[in-house]
Order: sequence, then C-alpha cells, then structure tokens
Amino acid sequence: MGIALEQLRELQLRAARGRIDTADEALDIAAGVWRPNSGELMPAARNATRAEAWNRALNQCQSVGPQILEKKIPSIIGTIAVDTEDSQEMLHTIDLRSLSRRLLETYLSIGIMACVAHDTEEGTQTITRLGGVIEPITQDDNKDNVIGLYRTWQEVPHSFIPSNPDSRSDFDDGDSRNIIMDDAGSWAVEVWDWSDDTTGGFSKRTLWRGLDDPTDLQKNPVSIDENTSRPRFRVRSWTTDGLAIGEIERALPTIKALWATDARLILAEELAGYPMLLALGGVDVDGESKSRAVVGPGEVWTGTKDATVDWLEPGNLKELREERAMRAERVRMDVNLPGGFLGTATPSGEALKEANLSAQLSNQGYARDLSELLTEVTTDLANIAGTEIGAVSVTPFKQKDYLSEVDTAIKLFQEGIVPLSVTVNKVKDLYPTWSDDDVTEWISSQSQIIDPDTFLTSG
Repeated sequence: MGIALEQLRELQLRAARGRIDTADEALDIAAGVWRPNSGELMPAARNATRAEAWNRALNQCQSVGPQILEKKIPSIIGTIAVDTEDSQEMLHTIDLRSLSRRLLETYLSIGIMACVAHDTEEGTQTITRLGGVIEPITQDDNKDNVIGLYRTWQEVPHSFIPSNPDSRSDFDDGDSRNIIMDDAGSWAVEVWDWSDDTTGGFSKRTLWRGLDDPTDLQKNPVSIDENTSRPRFRVRSWTTDGLAIGEIERALPTIKALWATDARLILAEELAGYPMLLALGGVDVDGESKSRAVVGPGEVWTGTKDATVDWLEPGNLKELREERAMRAERVRMDVNLPGGFLGTATPSGEALKEANLSAQLSNQGYARDLSELLTEVTTDLANIAGTEIGAVSVTPFKQKDYLSEVDTAIKLFQEGIVPLSVTVNKVKDLYPTWSDDDVTEWISSQSQIIDPDTFLTSG
C-alpha cells in the first residue's frame, strides 16, 4: 500500500512546517548567513537612531556556526580508507572527503544526513548528497522503523523558474541555505517511500515542484518513479515524535543568546568608546543656537548663564564580557567542542583532558556513522555498476597519540633537551586557537604536576 497520503499530510502539517523553519535556521547559522529579525533577540528599534545602531551591531556580529564546523569536521574526518585497491580505482572520480564534509555539515546542523547512488545521463554512476531539509518518515506504531524520507527545498524565485522546470536534474542538491522567505520562490518536495520494498535496495520516489507551501501536497506531482535507488541515511538524534535533531539545532537557544550578548556588547562598547558630553541649558555651537546640538571635533561650545556642560564617563564592561565568556562556554559544551575553543577560558592539566573527553567520544560516534553510511552507498554504487567494493572506514584525528607526543615534548623541555619554542609549536599544532602566552602558561602548569609514585618514594 505504501505510505498513505493522509498519513504523510498529517506528518507534514504536524511537524514539517515548524521543522523546516527550525532546521533552516540551524543550516543558516552553520553557514554563517543567519541574521535575526528585528525584535527577535533585542527590543525592536523604535526610532531611526536606534535602528542605525542596531544595524551597525548586526554588521559586526557573526554566528559561531562556521567555527563549530571548522573545528569539528577536520577532527572527525582524520583519514578515509577503502579496503581494496579495486575499490579505490572505482571511486577515483568521487571525492569522498568532499562528500563526507558536506554530509557532516548537514548532520551536525539538523541531525540527519542522506545520499543516494544512481546512474547519470552520461551512463556512469555517481553518489549525490541529498540537501535541503530532510525528515525521516516512520511507522505510526513503530517510530524506530523508518519507511521513507521527506525532503524539501526552496527553488529560485518564480520569475526565474525556467519554462521547463522538469529539465533540471532529478537529483537537484536542494541546498536549503538558499531559503530566505516564503514569498522568495516556490518549493520542491520529494518523498522517498520504501515501505513496500522487500529487496532492501529500491524505493518509490515522488516529486512536487512549484508549491507555495511545502506542507500542502494537493497539487499533482510532476514525476513518480516507482523503482529507483533507495537513499542511505543516518539519524544522529531523535525527538520524541520520531524526527531528527542535530547538535547545532538543539543548541539554537544558547547560540542565539551568545549572538544577543555579542550585539549588546558591541552597542555598549560603541557608547563606551569615548566620553559623552551632557549639556543642560542653552548652548551655542559655533554661534548657532541648538537645543540638541550634534557636534564633532573642533567645534566650540558656548553656554548661557544657566548652561551646564559636563562629561559622562564610559561604564565598566567587565560584567558584560564575563557574561559573553559564560555563554560561549555553554555553547562549547552543547556542541561537544574541546576545552578552550570559541574563545573560552583554557583549562589546565587534568581539567583539559576531561574537557576534551566528550569531544573525542563525539567525534568517534560521528566517524562511525559516516563510515557506515559511506559503506552502504558505495555498495549501492558497486551494485549498479555490476561490481563489488570494500568497506569505507573513516578514522577521526588521533588526538590520543598526539597527546602522547605533546607529553614527550614537555618532558624533553623539562630535562633541558629541547628549547621552549619547540614545545610551544608542538602544543599549538594540537590547540591552534591558543596564543604563545597561553601555551607557555599551560606548559608551566604541567611542570608543577608531581607524579604520585615519585612523591611517595621521595625522601
């Protein structure tokens, strides 16, 4: 029977509309292109002066999404290996590292990644990542059994849709980061249904284009493929109603709170950047009487007998900066980054190792999921081509081995064998965000740690 259309509509009406908006925010934050609406994070500007100040702050703010991806993805994709040489030869036209990176960008953002192996118009075989906003479709009575995928993305604005929209590739990447607002263009929706498949490798694919609302499928689909390759996917985390959610999507409240603190700090720094003149009574500026004078350097103020001119000294921004550091640390914990990243305080000694443990375990989990997904989709690729292929293995950056090298460098420095500069460079390879002073201080803290066995056997 397949997925009943009524069930699909219920899924979409219940979750898809809200999930599209939330997932799109997460993808935009990860890409660094998200901007809050007026009044969303701070009180809306009620006059032109406040609006100008708010726009100046916005122009200086940036989400931490790109930092999160740039720090996590290289740590997850340390090495990519394929079992046999025949497998490597077959995949020479496919950039597995680039594919893995794009998959992880989606996976870290919205908690689901998917790709499909298929034939091309040229008669070759390839693997395409499924972009846009993706949600798993599960059985009503068993949320652990995924029987399809729902995918949507926003196409070009109506005035730019080609006369024959079906001429585009059936595997349009559909990057949802192009979504700006509902009236910016039409929507495409794709539903993959393998509820009736008994072979484990095929799916029914239905495509709608030109939708005003991605949750309204009353319009006839533009194409139905009854027997196409099944997408392979992984879901990192699930919500209670059987939908996917990613680290960045889950951390949206704390990421937005950090953004708001950055904006407030920028506005406060602007006011505190110079003393402000306070004039009471009648004043003249270069001979022109003004009740609310706008002055600049070199202009002379004169006052009437009742006039008072004074200075307002800048406030202390220490507490606001401490709040910013606190919020950044919370974001670091929410997305499982190593200690000392995102500009947070750098722990020392054992505290640093403990802070990095969750990051290492998280990276291992992501690498395992990516290995399984790539193995499945490359096996599909081999089946289409009529050949065989070995497993794909993704190994995260071996931080443990490198930590051992760092410990060795510190011991050699303590024994006077290598200079401090060599040890500093070795540590900075592992923690590139640290300054030389941070590294030197951390090395000094390690020098003060006493081995328990040495302590017990001394004297």
